[in-house]
Formats: sequence, C-alpha cells, structure tokens
Amino acid sequence: EIGISKEEALEALQVVRQECHGDAARTAGGSGATRKCTALELLEEEQAQGFIITFCSALDNILGGGVQLTKITEICGAPGVGKTQLCMQLAVDVQIPECFGGVAGEAVFIDTEGSFMVDRVVDIATACVRHCRLIAEAHQEE
Repeated sequence: EIGISKEEALEALQVVRQECHGDAARTAGGSGATRKCTALELLEEEQAQGFIITFCSALDNILGGGVQLTKITEICGAPGVGKTQLCMQLAVDVQIPECFGGVAGEAVFIDTEGSFMVDRVVDIATACVRHCRLIAEAHQEE
C-alpha cells in the first residue's frame, strides 16, 4: 500500500490521462484533428503495436502472440484462479527489454482491494530477470 488518498489517486490518473491525450494529439499532427486512413493502414498500425510476451508459449499462442498493447484485455474468473497473479506477471513482463522480445514498457498496477503483495512481485521480477539471463547466455554460446 502506498498510502495515498482516493483523491490523490484520481489526480494522478487525471495527469496520466492528460499526458496520453497530449501524445495522441502530437501523433496525429498536433492539431487534435482526426486523421483519415484506410482499414489496411489501421490494421498495420495495430499489428505494429506489439504484444506483452508472457514467456508461457501456450498462453502467448492463445492470445495471438501475447497481450496486445493499446487494447483492453478482460481477465475474469472465479476467486483464486490467478487473475491477480497474471496481472502482476504482465506488469513485470511489459518491462522486458526489446532484445529479449519485450516492449521495454512501463506499468501502473492499481490495487482496489488492498491485497497487493510486493514480495510476490519481487519473486516474479527475479524469475523474469533469471529467465532473461538464461536466454542471453544461450545466445552467447551460439
């Protein structure tokens, strides 16, 4: 728990939202006008966005390469099936460097239940670093 109030959290989200809208306006040419494009261009842009890889080939295959960036992915299920675990894993995996197949992104994890487990995320991140090191070592041997 980071110890901020609901108002402070909402203010932080508002800043992020404004930054995102600012980036979108700059990408569209700065005017804020809607850019015209073909369906093929939209598809190519969508495919170029990339995916958050999970290092679980079965899950990545089911998802078509991983969890797609710029899209909303709904994760649902009964209590105890691993929804929070998966979200923590994705928050770590989005930070995997590009040289390992990642997107070198950033994550904000918003816990609305107060059940965030820092030790578990540290374990996940440590395992991810270990996995990346093994990949690097295997690549050096080739």
